[in-house]
Amino acid sequence: MRDSPHHQHPQQYAHPQQPYNQQPQQYVAVQHMSGDKKHMQPPAYAAQPGMAAPVAGAPVMMPAQQQPRAAGSKDFMNGLFDCFGDFGFCIYAWCCAPCAYGQNQQKLHKTDGCIGDCCIYTLAAACGCHSCVGAYGRGAVRNKHGIEGGIVGDWCAHLCCTPCALTQEKMEMEARG
Repeated sequence: MRDSPHHQHPQQYAHPQQPYNQQPQQYVAVQHMSGDKKHMQPPAYAAQPGMAAPVAGAPVMMPAQQQPRAAGSKDFMNGLFDCFGDFGFCIYAWCCAPCAYGQNQQKLHKTDGCIGDCCIYTLAAACGCHSCVGAYGRGAVRNKHGIEGGIVGDWCAHLCCTPCALTQEKMEMEARG
């Protein structure tokens, strides 16, 4: 019965105030103010920009920060649902996907206008085929920047979340130049 998981030593578990996504903190010996006894206390935390200072004894939870991938990566630098990184364009793509698609194609091909691509996307959307045109444009972005993937994944991205796909493509072109 002693070998069951319920009888393991408490040192094997993370500190109860420790966020689930971080390694257990190392504790340091600190001189107690009232005498020469030493107590184990967690290290002090500094307030992060935009955050209130931590309250003594309260758990400190730091958000996990996702880093964009390197520019030489064979995958998109930002995830499909990182579209809120450019929230303004995401809302724009949600309100007028043909215009956002046209602007992306204009930026990709370095053309003067986007009206042709915008009209093609609008006609395809009227027929229920916007995701086919969107997949073509996404494939062009992938090919230009050497990003791995295929037409089925491009089609699914535009079928399931057009604004996110268009925003991801825009952020990719801006990041890679």
